[in-house]
Amino acid sequence: MKHSVMIGLSLVLSACANPDAWLAAEPGTTQVGGSPANTTNAFDGTYRGIAIQNNSRGGNTLAPGGGTGTVKCQNYAEPPTLTVTNGLAQFDALGVRFAGYVTPQGHLKMHTGYGAAVAGQINSVPIDEDFDGNFDAQTRILHAQVLGVCAYNASWQKTG
Repeated sequence: MKHSVMIGLSLVLSACANPDAWLAAEPGTTQVGGSPANTTNAFDGTYRGIAIQNNSRGGNTLAPGGGTGTVKCQNYAEPPTLTVTNGLAQFDALGVRFAGYVTPQGHLKMHTGYGAAVAGQINSVPIDEDFDGNFDAQTRILHAQVLGVCAYNASWQKTG
């Protein structure tokens, strides 16, 4: 299987014959977004992917700028697991690592070094664990936009 070299994943975008293949990506070269001087460990933990929506302009098939041919913007079932350790958020997809520091306000910008980027916000969301109408706890949800050749809206929920 050949991957086209389009890492615009707004959850990494590439034309891949198997849309689930990106889940087993090996890490690649990383360019970290944000600043280690402006971060916090308040958002540290594991975030599982809960939703991803393909918002690529012109449908799922795009003509790359300056080139010929087309790129198929794949639909994915869920984003890969994201981890935040000492304020540094990371996830791997299609052979590259997205990485960036979370600000104390929960803002996050992640880069790959290949042009694809993620921008989002982590918020605390109250939850009613026993469905009695009273909020029993809070969870953290990251809502982000992934931009590159293709565009996606994605969400992650903190699990640990």
